[in-house]
Amino acid sequence: MGLRWGGLTTALMISLAPSDVANASFLDDAWSIVVDPLAVERGSKNVLRTVREARDAITALDSLQESVDENIRFYLKDLDGKIDRLEGATIEVVNYTIGEIRNLEKKVLRDVLLVVRKTECASVRVIDDALAQSLRDLLPGFIEGDKRTVRLPFGKKGKFLFWGGGSNTVEIDLNSGPQPDQVFYEIESAILENLKLADDQSSARKIVGAYGNLARLAKKTQCLYEDQHYGEQFARLYAKYNALVYPWNIAVRYGG
Repeated sequence: MGLRWGGLTTALMISLAPSDVANASFLDDAWSIVVDPLAVERGSKNVLRTVREARDAITALDSLQESVDENIRFYLKDLDGKIDRLEGATIEVVNYTIGEIRNLEKKVLRDVLLVVRKTECASVRVIDDALAQSLRDLLPGFIEGDKRTVRLPFGKKGKFLFWGGGSNTVEIDLNSGPQPDQVFYEIESAILENLKLADDQSSARKIVGAYGNLARLAKKTQCLYEDQHYGEQFARLYAKYNALVYPWNIAVRYGG
């Protein structure tokens, strides 16, 4: 299915980030959100963001399952139907449908939370567990005391410590008693800033790894808030970074 609001098709791509465009090929039903079909005054950016977030949540749920089961197919069909309803719709219908899509995303995220709690959280009791299980390949072989050092994918100089042949790193001092969310956001900020060093010659595998590691860390961090509403925030971050992995898979497959 192609998105057809206002007579436009997915051939008329707007200047989204490459990951947004490539993501559209993941599942063909509701994933064709790569155009901005509504005029700005009709809240098109809001529509685009809302549908993308719902799409990402469904992608995350699919990644937690061995196959695309009927539950996920139902979510896809539901999202697809809501997208179709927006074609030529009045602003009132658009706004109502945005609300429905947001509710769908929340419902999918609840499923993500449930699956993660059943399958991931038994072995995560403290933030060090989350770090070790998520970033084991990025932590240095020698860990000194309560310091945990995470290698960053690009660059040889920067404000962070050096380790592993001069690659940038970010250090976490567990002795300072950081909260799990503080640890996640510190690593997230460092990785996203480091990705700005990537260029056309950079390895796509490093980009996949960066997003994949953030997704894994968000998923494990969620376990430390499993009895709180705050856990949904990390389910959403897991969905976001998990979805960002998909566009780069083709580049990696062909030697990027």
